[in-house]
Amino acid sequence: MSASPTGKTVRPRLSIIGVFYNMAREAPRTLYSLSAGYQRGVSEGDYEVIAVDNGSNPPLDRAVSESLGGNFRHIRIDDGPPSPAAAINRGVAASLSPTVGILIDGARMSTPGVVQMALACLDRFDRPVVGTVGFHLGPDIQTRSPAQGYCQAEEDALLERSGWRRNGYRLFDISALGGSSRGAWLGRLAESNLLFLPRAMFDELEGYDERFDLPGGGLVNLDFYRRASDLKGSTLITLLGEATFHQIHGGTMANRPAAQIPDEMARYREQYRRIRGEDFRQSSRLPLLVGYPRREAMPWIRRASATLLNDWEYEAARSKAGGQASQPVSAPPSPELKPGDENYRAYVGRVEHYDLISALQFSLLGLLGLRESHYLLDVGCGSLRGGRLFIPYLQPSRYFGIEPNRWLVEEGINQEIGRDLVALKRPQFAYNDDFDLGVFHTDFDFILAQSIFSHTGPPLLRQCLRSAGRVLKQDGLLVATFVEREEDLIVGDEWVYPGLNHFSWSTIVAACSEAGLCCRKLDWPHTLQTWFVAAKDVQRIEAIAALGVDTVPDEVILTGHRFAMRKAGRPPNFYRNQRRGK
Repeated sequence: MSASPTGKTVRPRLSIIGVFYNMAREAPRTLYSLSAGYQRGVSEGDYEVIAVDNGSNPPLDRAVSESLGGNFRHIRIDDGPPSPAAAINRGVAASLSPTVGILIDGARMSTPGVVQMALACLDRFDRPVVGTVGFHLGPDIQTRSPAQGYCQAEEDALLERSGWRRNGYRLFDISALGGSSRGAWLGRLAESNLLFLPRAMFDELEGYDERFDLPGGGLVNLDFYRRASDLKGSTLITLLGEATFHQIHGGTMANRPAAQIPDEMARYREQYRRIRGEDFRQSSRLPLLVGYPRREAMPWIRRASATLLNDWEYEAARSKAGGQASQPVSAPPSPELKPGDENYRAYVGRVEHYDLISALQFSLLGLLGLRESHYLLDVGCGSLRGGRLFIPYLQPSRYFGIEPNRWLVEEGINQEIGRDLVALKRPQFAYNDDFDLGVFHTDFDFILAQSIFSHTGPPLLRQCLRSAGRVLKQDGLLVATFVEREEDLIVGDEWVYPGLNHFSWSTIVAACSEAGLCCRKLDWPHTLQTWFVAAKDVQRIEAIAALGVDTVPDEVILTGHRFAMRKAGRPPNFYRNQRRGK
């Protein structure tokens, strides 16, 4: 508490509780970002910060927090449990204010307007629940960036160069959007890592549920945010232009290797089902935005707008169709349908080739070594032309699909595989068109891009390959097709559909090399395009010869052969058989 000019003791308006465990490196920056010397438009008397050391070994130095101002306090819990839930409840119990802010992860730094804007919302709205968007410091989500060489020393240098202490909004320039904040400020948050609400509402929820006792708390933070969001009469708010930024520190989930994420999430979901008696779901409420569109945040607002627009277009398409598929698979394809028509089979190519392309994809990846335990990313998965074979084959949570047209995926599910199989196999989908293959925070054994580079301009080709290189395992394979020509024939620099862009093999090789990948053309049938495979290690590519898949000499251009075969009404064949006249 502080003293007023009249000598009376004044309670702070807000108590912020932060939980720390073995964060000697991260805590000083996090706590500084909550200090009155960094936060704008507030003074020490407006709020207090309670740093809860949840059993760190060695203990967190209390001088770190107490040196930042008279509004900082330190609480030590000896032998703290693995979950932060009890530490949060202990900190709130010790707080002095009518409102609280919860920072569940002490590795998260804040933007400099978050306290001022939170206080404004807490003062002006009835029953406010005020959330913040989450980012990860570094070039990518921290489940993947360590594989790219990102480490604590690199982060220290990155922060030093950024000048964040002078302008905390520069943190946006050196960060990646977290997975639980897919739509940034414009979407629905799965959780908030710095959450503000009245103390009375915290007590109404009976605090954080300490039955979530897994290390890191499992889904305890998502659970609390959902319950707070759905409180009767609450006003759900997200602070526009403000955010938190996670420092890399070997945490329970954010810094876990990407390959371990699905299994760990399965543990979290199972515990949630035991505690709540149902599967976790996000709140359906869309938050009110309060704040300023900071210049540094504008690139992220632009990306969020594109994501939200895609979701709206999908919902509009479903509403127009009455929530039903455009044409059931049992109906014979109309001969008038052309590639790109709004039919789930025709939209992705010639309807008469739908089953053939499915089989060619599945059999090729099987020969290249795909097994049921592998992680597969299907780029441009469309109406599950390939997914209808891969999803039943792979173990649960091993198939991942990216597709900008959400209605295509829904049609594929409804007409090709059914909801029961989705419930059993748990495929995961992302709906974006920016070729961010890291959206799942997972590294992949195989990445499939069938008939994607036939429609990308050169910038998108390079962007997709770079992103693939970041999420491909060291021994993984990218398997893709392109329309080959002796020289590039580009009809558009962005996405071209249903038109085609043609690339020379030298262009594909150069783009792969830029992404840190080596590549070879494959002798595998296709109705028009040329298959190629790319990997981080040339020995991985050379090893596929023993699997029964041949490569094609660089100078051989297959497109002409395949045009001729298609014109003659002959089925796709191997180049080696064409050369022999078979």
